[in-house]
Amino acid sequence: ERLKRAKNILTFVSQPIARLGLWPLNMTRKNYIKSVIYIVYQTCHISLEITDLVMVLGDLPEVIANLMVTTFQSTVAFRMLSVRFRTEIHQIIHEINEFHENHTFPHEKEKMIYVETIEKVERFHRFMLMPAWISGIIWFITPIVLHLNT
Repeated sequence: ERLKRAKNILTFVSQPIARLGLWPLNMTRKNYIKSVIYIVYQTCHISLEITDLVMVLGDLPEVIANLMVTTFQSTVAFRMLSVRFRTEIHQIIHEINEFHENHTFPHEKEKMIYVETIEKVERFHRFMLMPAWISGIIWFITPIVLHLNT
């Protein structure tokens, strides 16, 4: 059973990206719609940040703060979209899936090392997912809270 769970690690790790419609495998109409919504959202968000940058030119602390936010948002968007659209990443994902599905381990020790390593990956992913979600929620709620406090 541990080996079965280990072979499904890619599906488990890809869930947050798949929910946005950005996972390149098994694309459905619904996933295409989600990915278009994500692209439109990111485009609007980044263009508003650039507009805000132009408006705060001359105020160094505001420019620095804006550049930090814009750079972070652009990096996140670029990384997410590169997973969706780069053919090299598609090939790597297919190769990993093939390895997980077809690989047979000649020795029990090798199988145990594989399973233990994948279990560490799963624990790390579970550990990092909650802070990532909390940070993301706080990231998008902060402007609303600041607006309501003024």
